[in-house]
Amino acid sequence: MRLWIALSLLFACTTDDGPKGPGKVGPAARLVAADMDSDGRDELVVIHNSRATWKNHILELTGKVHAVTRGDIGTDGKEEAIIATGAGKGFPSAAATVWALKSDGPELLWESRIGRNRIADIRVHDGEVFLSFFPAGKTVVGAWIKDGALRRVTQAQMGMQQVPLGNGAIAVGRLYGEKPKSDGDLRILREGQDEQLLPTLRGIRSLASADLDQDGHTDLIAADGWHYKYGTHARARLVLYRGPSFKDRRILADFPDDYTVNRIEVVPATQTHPPRLLATGTQNVYLLQADKMGWTSRKLSAITDRDRAVVWSESKHRYVIITGAEAQVIALDE
Repeated sequence: MRLWIALSLLFACTTDDGPKGPGKVGPAARLVAADMDSDGRDELVVIHNSRATWKNHILELTGKVHAVTRGDIGTDGKEEAIIATGAGKGFPSAAATVWALKSDGPELLWESRIGRNRIADIRVHDGEVFLSFFPAGKTVVGAWIKDGALRRVTQAQMGMQQVPLGNGAIAVGRLYGEKPKSDGDLRILREGQDEQLLPTLRGIRSLASADLDQDGHTDLIAADGWHYKYGTHARARLVLYRGPSFKDRRILADFPDDYTVNRIEVVPATQTHPPRLLATGTQNVYLLQADKMGWTSRKLSAITDRDRAVVWSESKHRYVIITGAEAQVIALDE
């Protein structure tokens, strides 16, 4: 009888909904997480030595990885990991490509030799892929990918961060302005309306969007302290613009140990936590969350300027995985 009880308890402990984590990741230069089979547990794509691996699939990449993201293309409830590659070190003549990595294998969404073959940014919004790329010089064009072709909708000098916001609105963050060494800016473009210029400290290094206060409106989060003398004059700080008007502007955090925030990722809400933010700086990775006094941040880990961080989700639990010779896994909810 006692043996039966012990075995029952052991079985219960191994089949509960407790955190299991992503396990050992190994070496990684880039990572992408996506819930490819909609089971509540992300699959992890490891990019290393020009090869993307996930589940039992391998994709040999023929260009330098310029941007990655995740999203549900076609809104079937299953996410894809999106990888954009192009010309760069080691790939001087590579074409620009966009891949969707799925549970059953890769799909080439777009390929072209267009201008510099350099992709600045990539997003997924309402089931469609939005691409920002350099057709020539310092001009960046924003376009929707549809059936292997592009529908261009924006154009801005050094507008390297572009985020669709819904109802035809697109946020365009410029790293630099029109003149050499001038500051960039942030503006909202809407079809048939004048541009809305938002107040910023200086140029925009990274952008993200999410309904952070869960009021039904999309908010915009920007790293707005870029400077051409970035090593000494740039500031790593995050600013929130509350939707839908984006006129309510609040500084979320200022990180004096870093000179910019290279990437902002939204940590999905859980039963115990509202949406949070993961900020990957130049020297550190930070987690930001709201409390009764505003927003607080804590340092998760020191990194090198080559490291990248990604959010990995499993049911009710959230983790951060940081690239490196041996990827580092950090549990956020313990």
